[in-house]
Amino acid sequence: MVVDMKKITFLIYHQEYAQVLEDIRSLGILHVIEKGSGELEDESLRELIDKEKRTKNAIRLLTAAHGDDRTPSKEPFNIDEQLKRLDDIIAKRDKVTLSKQSIQKEIEHTSPWGNFKRDSIEQLAKAGYKVEFFTCNLRSFSDEWVEKYNAQIINNIGSVVYFITISKEGADIDAERMKISSKSLETLKSSIKKCDADLQEVHDQMQRMASEELDSLEKASEDLLREIQFYKVILNTEKHVDNKLMMLEGWIPSEREAEVTNYFNNHALYFEYAEPLKDEEPPVLMNNNAFARLFEPITRVFSLPNYHELDLTPYLAPFFMLFFGFCTGDAGYGLLIFLIGTIGKIKKKEFKDYFSLAQFLGLGAILFGVLSGTFFGIEVSKLEALTSVRKYFLTMDNLMALSITLGAIQVLFGMAIHAANTTRKQGFKYALSKIAWIVILLSLIPLAGAPQFGIELPAVVNYIAMVTLGLGALVALFYNSPDKNILMNFGGGLWETYGMATGIMGDLLSYIRLFALGLTGGILGNVFNQLAFAMSPDVPVVGIIVTIFILLLGHTIAFALTILGAMIHPIRLTFVEFYKNAGFEGGGKEYQPLK
Repeated sequence: MVVDMKKITFLIYHQEYAQVLEDIRSLGILHVIEKGSGELEDESLRELIDKEKRTKNAIRLLTAAHGDDRTPSKEPFNIDEQLKRLDDIIAKRDKVTLSKQSIQKEIEHTSPWGNFKRDSIEQLAKAGYKVEFFTCNLRSFSDEWVEKYNAQIINNIGSVVYFITISKEGADIDAERMKISSKSLETLKSSIKKCDADLQEVHDQMQRMASEELDSLEKASEDLLREIQFYKVILNTEKHVDNKLMMLEGWIPSEREAEVTNYFNNHALYFEYAEPLKDEEPPVLMNNNAFARLFEPITRVFSLPNYHELDLTPYLAPFFMLFFGFCTGDAGYGLLIFLIGTIGKIKKKEFKDYFSLAQFLGLGAILFGVLSGTFFGIEVSKLEALTSVRKYFLTMDNLMALSITLGAIQVLFGMAIHAANTTRKQGFKYALSKIAWIVILLSLIPLAGAPQFGIELPAVVNYIAMVTLGLGALVALFYNSPDKNILMNFGGGLWETYGMATGIMGDLLSYIRLFALGLTGGILGNVFNQLAFAMSPDVPVVGIIVTIFILLLGHTIAFALTILGAMIHPIRLTFVEFYKNAGFEGGGKEYQPLK
């Protein structure tokens, strides 16, 4: 749910302002309202932002370079010195890298000529002979060049000939003249080794710096962000009465009003509270239970809810878990996900929430794997040992019907949330048409849905359904916009009916992907099982090794593809079908108190 906010306005005497800001920052509650003035023009703020960006870049580079262990330096840390140190290391790395690339190009041009000695060419030059290097197609090489210019073939690579000429006046021939490095191939290769040694030294320097200074750089980055935030607060302060009074506005959680009041009662300042207006957008702070909180990262992928609407995280959480399990459709893969989550919670406590989410998603996969009777691609439901309980496993028709049923439940639930949200924001009469459509759809279940499954309901149920259907249709057609006349409502109602008839059907059909993906995961695992045993040779030990290899490789591929689909498609169903029917607007700005 979204925590209620209150607007607080401070009026502070200019001489007390700096101390009050420090007190506000130490309290760590106030989300300052930014006025958007003066930030880009302020040189000091630009310098802080630039330094913070350089620090973030340094952290990124050193994180990629460092090993597992960190041994922080005991020397005093200076952010400017460390950034300059890293800049020097990077400059050296770039210089050596460019030099190596240049040498490698020289080697590419020199390699076809072999490791000849430059002394021989110089001696010939002193004797008045000119040595020139050429290349041409093999069919273009002429014997006349041998006689006239002492042409000698040095190398032949494919259809290309590399040759030299030795003459007093130089060769005038139809061939490509080559420019050769002044260094020998042996010298060039030695230079490459020197570059590699220099690059290794740079890498070692970065590893040492990462090990010693990465923690300090991360802390410095956090300090710079706080300083930037603090500086923005100063820039967003309004000044009144010849700059004698400073006015600062912000938001605090309503539940902490008493704490703020007690804290500032003894300060020389005036402050007052106000409820947010309809056109104001307070920051969003979500406060969900332990289960729903695990799914907040999924909510944030799309957008935070705006302050004036419901937080859909608690409502999408159970559906997402079930949809993930449906798309995975294999109890073995679900067990593997659950074990990964369990081990991760023990080994990486800083990511505890993410691994807890993995555990719940794994449980969802185990549930649907058990229902469909699939374990690592093995169709458990067809095993002779389980003949007595085979009837309890869901068939393909059952699974398809279940996917659509779950979709219908989520769509109707989303529409109910939309009605509740409309009631909260505008009033009950504006939500009546949405409630009417829920009544219409629920009435169609016994009237149209039950006969499709061969279910015969009592006549009284059908009569009640017809009455509720009629009442819902009247409201939907003639009272869909309380502020308009009956004719405008009727026209709007017809258009909404068309939208509902096409939209709801399309939404429900989208949920068939749950069934299709769950079925695909099981089939893919089964295919790899069959391949493993069909392709293994009859040689006892080799056969076992080949079978295990194919099983491990195949199920790794199947597991990766299954998990990818099981994440993407529930997210798609949530952000498209569910959010649309729930009337989700989003666009909320996260609550970020000054600390």
